[in-house]
Amino acid sequence: MIQRVQTLYLFLTLAALIAVSFGSDFLTAEVKVKDQYEVYSHVNLMGVQKDVTTKGELTEGNLHALRLALDKIDIEPEMKGISTYSFPFYIGTVLLSLLTLITILSYKKLKRQQTLARIVFVLNLTLFTNMVIASKTITSSVVPSVSAEDVVSQLGNGFYLICVALAFSFMALLGIRRDVKIISSLERLR
Repeated sequence: MIQRVQTLYLFLTLAALIAVSFGSDFLTAEVKVKDQYEVYSHVNLMGVQKDVTTKGELTEGNLHALRLALDKIDIEPEMKGISTYSFPFYIGTVLLSLLTLITILSYKKLKRQQTLARIVFVLNLTLFTNMVIASKTITSSVVPSVSAEDVVSQLGNGFYLICVALAFSFMALLGIRRDVKIISSLERLR
């Protein structure tokens, strides 16, 4: 089991998925309105949280924009960890980690392992695609009245870990396909 390179790739995929499950941010976005407020939004497996810091007296337009962005009526001078969209995304990564572990453990049945590896790759690709789409959506909705050019966004470690998991799951799938091809050619020779 360990001597096969695709097992190593699957272990690296599993390690990346477990690291993502510990709450690293996928995306961070920041909006600063001079002498008014700062909104720092971060997306992780728990959903979207926003941190708000106000400076001085807010104008009526900025107060309304913050109320819309936070879905709250009372705006305090400093608000941390306000959940604006919560969904347990961690369930998906935990299930994907378990499926990767099952794929590793089914090394004796190559056809089954190939099918499971294909499913793991497709689910990783789906997760990556959803993160790209979500990054565009989150960037445009940090504060509704602020244009997208005023938003400073950065990809976090979680996004890069998903990229690593996608790459290693693809390489594992290629290794398993190669093994299936070698075994079928050996059976033809017999």
